[in-house]
Amino acid sequence: MDIKPIRGESRLRAGTATGGRVVECLEGSTESDELDILATLIEAYEREHYPVELPDPIEAIKFRLEQKGKDSRALIGSSAIERVFMRSCRARGLCR
Repeated sequence: MDIKPIRGESRLRAGTATGGRVVECLEGSTESDELDILATLIEAYEREHYPVELPDPIEAIKFRLEQKGKDSRALIGSSAIERVFMRSCRARGLCR
């Protein structure tokens, strides 16, 4: 495998394709070491060019509740989550 720095989208696609071909290699083999290096390069490129911001904790909780078809009343009884949710609601002036 010819490992090169990833400086653009075409190298990213090529690196991803190469990684997909050698993903079944044996642990400790030369291919495995090269795959580790390639994965590190891809992660660094994506972290710089496609940053993913962490969601607001309250919005994440609301989203998960919505996925389950529930509302904030489902948090009652879950003391840690309930305290975080209520503290944030008060800080935002959403509840008393």
